[in-house]
Amino acid sequence: MNQNQNIKQQIIHHIQQVLDKKIETAQQAIVSANESRDNETKSSVGDKYETGRTMMQFELEKYQLQKNKAENQKIELLKIDIHNKFERANLGSLE
Repeated sequence: MNQNQNIKQQIIHHIQQVLDKKIETAQQAIVSANESRDNETKSSVGDKYETGRTMMQFELEKYQLQKNKAENQKIELLKIDIHNKFERANLGSLE
């Protein structure tokens, strides 16, 4: 493996770690929001119940979108072939 491939591999590995952390954080937020929503359901009545539940649903959707985005970025990252050499800037080019 030449030096450029080694650098590419290190960069990809680092980005993968960052994305894994984002996915983990979003998953934890989803679990927490679910728990909050469930607790809100048990302790609230009337309009306050509906407002709290709606807010928790928005939070869940936001965290799910963040998780999906990070997962899609990771899929794209794993498509990079570090052995390719390019004449122009392209996915996976470094030089």
